[in-house]
Amino acid sequence: MEKISSKLREKLRYTSLESDLKFKLIISLTGNAEWNEGVRLLQEAGLQIDSMLEEIQTITGSANREAIQCLVDIPTVASIELDETVSIMGPDSLL
Repeated sequence: MEKISSKLREKLRYTSLESDLKFKLIISLTGNAEWNEGVRLLQEAGLQIDSMLEEIQTITGSANREAIQCLVDIPTVASIELDETVSIMGPDSLL
């Protein structure tokens, strides 16, 4: 199974290895992951954590391309997805 989602993979394809561009991510850990250990490994790999949802084994944060490659190598990482903003308002709607 590929850990990196197809959308994120496509974005990474057009980003140079030297780029410091950060991607907002949603990372799911495997069900058998020890939570504190998983968080520590993610941080060591270069993930800047924004929020942690232990109940559903999910962490949001940001990382550059190099860090994402390190995240893939962590055995307890189940998936890495691009965190995108979704709007239900139409383009002509006023706030």
